Amino acid sequence: MGVRIIFIIQSDPEKSHRPAEAIRITAGLAASNVPVKIILSGRASLLLSHEEEEDIVDSEIVEKFMPLLRDWKIPIYIDKTCATEITTKEYNLRFVDLDEISEILPDGYCMVF
Repeated sequence: MGVRIIFIIQSDPEKSHRPAEAIRITAGLAASNVPVKIILSGRASLLLSHEEEEDIVDSEIVEKFMPLLRDWKIPIYIDKTCATEITTKEYNLRFVDLDEISEILPDGYCMVF
């Protein structure tokens, strides 16, 4: 069993650099063939709807690495209770509730908040 890392991104990407950094780190690990998953909660789901927008902190990081996560079909889980309107079908998305999130978490060897 290899290392599996789950990133739980909760910060607002319009106010914090942390979501962009989490995306950058996720892409780096995925490029090294480390199995990764992302859970977006709260306003973090704006990362998907604002991929090319300047209102995100460190938007150049998001613009650079989100397309890689899309192309590599990295699993992205979005908390149903916090999701903004996401119309893209390009990503490997799944909308989940809190019970489903609690089932995903044990699959990770390491979880990064």
